[in-house]
Amino acid sequence: MTEIKPDLDRISAFERVKRLSQCIFEGRLCRDVIELLIPNGQPLLYEKALWDYKRSLPVLSEGRKPHRTESAQHALFLSEIVKDAVAFHNAYGGYLIIGVRDSPREVIGFDKEFDIDALNAAVKAATNRDIDCHFALVEPTLEHSKVGLLYVPRRQDSSIGPVQFRKNAPKSGTGKMAYRKGDIYLRDGHESRPAETSDDYVFLCCVGRRLPTLAMPRQESSLVSYTLPPKDPGFIKLVGRSEYFSKLWEWLVDRHTPVKLLSGLGGVGKTTIAREFVEQVVLGSPLGLERVIWLSAKPRFFTAFRDKYIETGRVDFSDCRSLLITLLEELATPGELIDSDLTLEELAEEVAEALLLLPSLIVVDDIDSLSEEEQSSAFHQIIGIVSKTFVGGATRSKAILTARLDLGASPNQLIRVQGLPLPEFREFVHMSLESLEMGARTVTKSQQMKRFHKVTDGSPTFATSILRLVKLGDNIDLALTHWRGGDGEEARRFAFEKEIDTLTESQVRTLFALCTLGESPTHELRDIVESNRTRFQDDIGRLSKFHLIANDRPEIAGGAQLSIPTSIRLMSSLLRERIHDPRKIERRCAGARRKGGSRADAGETIRRVVALWKYGDVSDALDIANLACSKNPGDGDLQCLLGRCYLRLSEPDASSADSAFRGAKEKGCKRPELMGSWIEAKLMLKDWNGLIDVSRIADERAPSADNVYFMARGLIELASLAEVSGDSITASRRYLEAGREIQKRFSKKAVTGRVNELLDMKTAALESYVRIVDRITTDPNKYIDVWIAVANAHECHVRRGHLIRLGLARLQGWWDEVEQRESAIQRTADAMSAQLNTLDSIRGDYYRSSQVSTEMLRTISEDLDALNNRLEVYLDKIDG
Repeated sequence: MTEIKPDLDRISAFERVKRLSQCIFEGRLCRDVIELLIPNGQPLLYEKALWDYKRSLPVLSEGRKPHRTESAQHALFLSEIVKDAVAFHNAYGGYLIIGVRDSPREVIGFDKEFDIDALNAAVKAATNRDIDCHFALVEPTLEHSKVGLLYVPRRQDSSIGPVQFRKNAPKSGTGKMAYRKGDIYLRDGHESRPAETSDDYVFLCCVGRRLPTLAMPRQESSLVSYTLPPKDPGFIKLVGRSEYFSKLWEWLVDRHTPVKLLSGLGGVGKTTIAREFVEQVVLGSPLGLERVIWLSAKPRFFTAFRDKYIETGRVDFSDCRSLLITLLEELATPGELIDSDLTLEELAEEVAEALLLLPSLIVVDDIDSLSEEEQSSAFHQIIGIVSKTFVGGATRSKAILTARLDLGASPNQLIRVQGLPLPEFREFVHMSLESLEMGARTVTKSQQMKRFHKVTDGSPTFATSILRLVKLGDNIDLALTHWRGGDGEEARRFAFEKEIDTLTESQVRTLFALCTLGESPTHELRDIVESNRTRFQDDIGRLSKFHLIANDRPEIAGGAQLSIPTSIRLMSSLLRERIHDPRKIERRCAGARRKGGSRADAGETIRRVVALWKYGDVSDALDIANLACSKNPGDGDLQCLLGRCYLRLSEPDASSADSAFRGAKEKGCKRPELMGSWIEAKLMLKDWNGLIDVSRIADERAPSADNVYFMARGLIELASLAEVSGDSITASRRYLEAGREIQKRFSKKAVTGRVNELLDMKTAALESYVRIVDRITTDPNKYIDVWIAVANAHECHVRRGHLIRLGLARLQGWWDEVEQRESAIQRTADAMSAQLNTLDSIRGDYYRSSQVSTEMLRTISEDLDALNNRLEVYLDKIDG
């Protein structure tokens, strides 16, 4: 039995989580757990995602049959415990500590024998899933009576998904129910609640997400293969659409609906919604999915950012038969092995068998490029195929289709996509105006915005197209009139042609060369177009102004690395007609490619390595990656692949992986998995400063909630190390920095995917910061420092009653000391006046909050009034 440590109630929140997480992992039911949650016999003043205090559990009287009312009350009480058990199980696992009263928070004891088998049976009846909960009675200390300890294990990552209620809970006399049919509960901070947002579903479903803050290292996603189309070059960020993502996540965890159809008019954002959802899936590899396959029948796509339809350069299928053949090829069946005489039904059987071996999320985009008959055939074939992957109580593969027609989809298969509602449309327009450097003055009147919204029907594509017309000279009212009165498609085409018309021949030649190359260092591009320095710089500046190229990799030696979006690159034929020497430029570009090595060879190496990973031959994959890197020392993508091989060894070589990832970054690798894999290596190495640096680099490339999560984690780990070594000042500073970094992202609404985890991390970091400041501030003359720490936490929206009470006590203690000094000083009075202004602001925040008790507000107001009165007396002393 672990010895009771007298300072156990003073350990950091993160250390408590680490220890408790280990207990949950081991399934421990012992005094060790109680001493973490009732240190020295005193329960903590707060509840978190890993534990909850309960006064009692539902226990029926022994020796007699319960009457009807007693049975009904028992069932209601038990349903509340069932809800909590499912919520803990879906999240991190955890403990219910029984025999602790809430107000005041104190141990009152619990010594009854709770029927844990009845609870497990009730969970099974409500969810059709097993959760193996356990119960024991434990003594917190020799001086206290026993308390109950109910253990709930954490759900393992699986293809089945989170536990979902399959029926309603019993109703109370007022009609209240603990849970409803279809609810998926999770533990969020101190409460058990149903999943509602896409963030909730990402947390519940994605691999490696349900790990308590700092409890154990992050795991690399098992999703190693995916294909995604290029983004529209005008895409800035997604606005709104949260309801669609929630619906898609609800569908993904639904075990019985294999296919979802996104249906709506052109330009409303069906493809964008599908892509953004798939990007969330790619990052998390949820529910056992191993591959994402994106196929499109779209021969061209419209990019509103350029106001032009552009050939895609790739059409994956043209009818139902070619769709199934392409799916087979994407599922690793060589084309030459596909029998050309197979019927549609036989092809469908082969695809279904392949999906059983390689569970996949299939996206069939723009199926309405086919004839109506072929659309219907493809839709129903996909439904039949994915339905055949039903194994172990769930479909192993899923499919999303986008189309303008409903294709006879049933209500549970269909999501109708519409344009943005007016508030979100307004946000999208202002964001687009800022990106286009046009200023909010362009659309100044609410009536203009309403007309804008009506003309476009909320379509982001149409809105962007019209704003481009404004950029080229029209005012908003004239642009709306022209766009509505004529052929909108032709107007957009005209606007695009006008952009090209503004370029000089030298600028067109430079753009054509870059279209041919895809990307190039500036010195190489300048050599190809044979331009002098001044003219070349002017050309690049002009092209950048029109967002036709991007100077996005300035770290490359020898000058910036210029790149070009795929959609713009497809304008090559149009540009080629406008220059007099296209063949010369093409020859010079071909020569530059030969000097740079073969990208085809690199692509083949990547495919071979990924295939070896699939079959567990990691050592062979490492050998191939090493050989490829030695032959192509300047290829950053291969360096990234090499690093990932090191991480996949049975005993990962994190140091070699770190070195490979650093080389990949220096060589300009843009692979989306680079930064996440590099972060994983830093976690394995426990290189916390490196973790912070890499997370910041990742965030500069593509801001995300994951980046700030790992950045804050690095700061918190450094804080913990400083605290252990006795450097409390550094520890408090690191905790505060972590909290502020997280709050900064919440202020920018840039926390999608990590909302719950970041909230927990921020709260724990800032509570630790206040705790340390209070511990090291032993001189009452400096108690104001503790109050300031509490105010800093409040500014970051960590607003807990026990912190405010601590801060108020220390502010009063400091002023007690001030009043005892022989002389009164104006500077001291000014300091107090500033703190009272802060306290008044805090009171205002609490008044506006719906979650603050009347008692807390009364305490703040009374202390504020008392301190103001005491300050007045002090000021009189100065004047006197």
